[in-house]
Amino acid sequence: LFNIPAFGQFDKPLDSRLNRIYRDMSNEDAITELTKDLGVDPNNANLFLERADNYLKLNNYEAALFDVKSAVSLKPKDLYTLCESLRILIRSGQVYEGMKIAESIIALDSTKPIGYVARSEVKFADKDYKGAFEDILKSYQFAPLDKRLDTGRVFFILNLFLKNDENILNYYNQILAVIEDRLIYAAQKHKDQPKFTKLADRELRKPVVSNLQSTLFAAVTHIYIIKVKMYEEKGQFEKADEMIER
Repeated sequence: LFNIPAFGQFDKPLDSRLNRIYRDMSNEDAITELTKDLGVDPNNANLFLERADNYLKLNNYEAALFDVKSAVSLKPKDLYTLCESLRILIRSGQVYEGMKIAESIIALDSTKPIGYVARSEVKFADKDYKGAFEDILKSYQFAPLDKRLDTGRVFFILNLFLKNDENILNYYNQILAVIEDRLIYAAQKHKDQPKFTKLADRELRKPVVSNLQSTLFAAVTHIYIIKVKMYEEKGQFEKADEMIER
C-alpha cells in the first residue's frame, strides 16, 4: 500500500498517540479497556479507531466495520479519521465500504492527490487493476512535483497485472503523456525559481526539481525501451527505430 496518510498533510491526533498504552496489551485486553473508555467518552472517534484496529488483528471484521462507521459518523470530514478508517477497511477486505470512504476523501478536496491515491488502493484491493492505474495517473495531475507520487506504482501494476492486456501500448502512452507533462511543469518551475543571494539557499532548492527530473527522464527512457521491444515483436521496425532515436 501507499502510505496514504502521508498525502493528507495532517498531524496524528494527540490522544491517538497516547493510546499506545493499549498496544502494550493483548488485543482482547485492549478491546476491554477501550470499551470501558468509550463508556466514559462515547464521542471519541479515535477510541473507536483504536478498537477497530484491535478487532482487525483478531479478524473480527464485522466489529471493526461497526467501529469504523462509528468513528466516521463522529468525524465525517476529518482526514485522519477517513484515512485510518480506509486502512482498516482495505486490510479487512471490505472494499465496498472502503470505496465509500475514498469517495468521501475526494469530496473533501477533489484538487488534491490523496483522494485518488486512496481510491486507487481500494480498486487495487478489489483487483480492478485498470481502475487503480487510472486513478494513480489522475493523482499526478494535481501534484506534478510531489516526489511521493513516483512512477513505480504504475509500472508495478502494468508489469504484474496488465502486461497481457490488449491495450498495453495505450497504457504506456498514457504514462508517457503524464510524465512529459510533469517534466514540462518541473522545467518551468525550475526556470521560475527566484535568484537566491546565498549559495546554500540555491543549492538546497535546486535538487528538489532536478532529482525529480532525473527520475522522470529515467521512466521515459524505460518506456521507450519497452515500446521498442513491442514494435519489434509486431514487425513495426520504423516505429521501433523512432523510439530508439528518442
